[in-house]
Amino acid sequence: MKINALAAEAQRVVKEFDTLGQGTLTIGASYVPATYILPKLIDVFSKSYPGIHISLSVKTAPAITQMLHSHQIDIGIISTGSFHENPLKAYALCMDELVLACSPSHPFAGAEEWTPELIAASSFVLHGKASSTRRITDQWLEQHRISPFSRLELDSLEAIKQAVMLGEHISFISRMAVQSEADQGLLRIWPIPGLPAERQVYAITNQDRYMSATSGQFIELLNEWSRSIQ
Repeated sequence: MKINALAAEAQRVVKEFDTLGQGTLTIGASYVPATYILPKLIDVFSKSYPGIHISLSVKTAPAITQMLHSHQIDIGIISTGSFHENPLKAYALCMDELVLACSPSHPFAGAEEWTPELIAASSFVLHGKASSTRRITDQWLEQHRISPFSRLELDSLEAIKQAVMLGEHISFISRMAVQSEADQGLLRIWPIPGLPAERQVYAITNQDRYMSATSGQFIELLNEWSRSIQ
């Protein structure tokens, strides 16, 4: 399998001629960066280099990491905790804070702050089991010995937001995913008590994979965007 992968990699490199005039760029991203960061950046890149074919796969962070290990993609962009995993190289782009979100009509929406007791008394919307947000949420609930009396489990960020906006439920969710709704007054957001703000968005490459000019230029675009928002 490894010999076949290396042969395919050699063919890809020869075909691209290391030029930005033609070639392909395969990106894998978890749901938050794929939805709230990449569309604009991909649009900018494709207008600058119209000869490059760009494909984007949207999956969970663990699935994207595996795709990098198996050389299925050039670049991975994921939201996760501190990331160190050889031979992968990670470039930190921005923080991706998790917040507690509820509807303005939720019974506890007027609380000055959310305590573990209020969270324990609320109906919870959980992310799918494979997501990094679900892992963090489960760890927090276990740490505080909380088992919410009612649970929904949804794989879609949009479905989670819609469920929370109905008024009965709460969820731990990326601030980027709900900032627009919070600004419009459709949702209210709070810090999650006792949760370290350590989750970040990373661009990740495999150091065993040849870094084409196309991949390098897209990494540079990501870094420029990162610097612009700091």
